[in-house]
Amino acid sequence: MPLRGSGFVAAVTALVAAVGLGVSAAATAVAGRQAADARQQFAERSALAAAATAGVAGRYTDTVAALAAALGAYEPLTRTKFEQAVAPIERMELAGATNVVYVATASDAQIPAAQALWRDRGAEGLTLRASGAGEHHFVVFNHILDGRSEPRIGIDTRQSAEVTAAVLRSRATGSVSASDPYHFIIDQQLPHA
Repeated sequence: MPLRGSGFVAAVTALVAAVGLGVSAAATAVAGRQAADARQQFAERSALAAAATAGVAGRYTDTVAALAAALGAYEPLTRTKFEQAVAPIERMELAGATNVVYVATASDAQIPAAQALWRDRGAEGLTLRASGAGEHHFVVFNHILDGRSEPRIGIDTRQSAEVTAAVLRSRATGSVSASDPYHFIIDQQLPHA
């Protein structure tokens, strides 16, 4: 004898609702646990990436500091001495490093004398191209590391606010200073992606 009364329908409905709520609660708990696991994995991976980045940045900073000390020991600094000091950096295979430059400062009035001085020290064909007025930061030596870049000299790095800020910070602190990210001066004429 089949049970078809309103009590049976109510019982089945309650049972289906209870099972549905149980499944929903279990699914919510599983989803919450998966989200917590994903957050934990993301946090761990982020920490590993930050540690790796800090390690690489420290290696680059140490390299630049050692190079600056070596270049500071040369009096006068010539292109030949610059190349000798920079040569070991090529073997270090610093990821993303395209070149090493030596930047000299000159005021507007000092540009002709500075150009003659650095040409005498080996910067063949150097033409200093000032950007704006005041103190300039000119690339006088440029050693290519990646084998693809074109060695450009005479550029006034003041064209980049980020580079200028890093140069001034280094001068003020007497230590290595990294610039904020910026669009390379030689690439500023290229179309944006």
